[in-house]
Amino acid sequence: YVTAVYEGDIESVASNTVSTGTPVPYPPPQNLVIDKYDPVEGDDRTVYLVWEAPSTELEVINYKIYREDSVGTIIEVGMNEPDILTYNEIIGLNNYTYYVTAIYIGENESDPSNTQTTE
Repeated sequence: YVTAVYEGDIESVASNTVSTGTPVPYPPPQNLVIDKYDPVEGDDRTVYLVWEAPSTELEVINYKIYREDSVGTIIEVGMNEPDILTYNEIIGLNNYTYYVTAIYIGENESDPSNTQTTE
């Protein structure tokens, strides 16, 4: 952007902003799948999720795992280091939809991976 400076060091408001850079794409994790379920106690069960790292030269610093319930509430349920491509959680009899994002240097978060819904 530019401004004009007048006599007496009076500066105008800024003009519109123009960017010369190209946005950096932050690829999401790929191929999220439900690997298996394990029984816990009674009717409880544990779901195991597995995914692939994004195909990129950029450095992933961690992953965020999100869960959506039947009424559409989305919460972050976990965070993994960049070399841990799995997550497990006791879900009982409830069914949830999961997705994962990659976090890059500078706290840049990717779009979500594909989703997986428990059954």
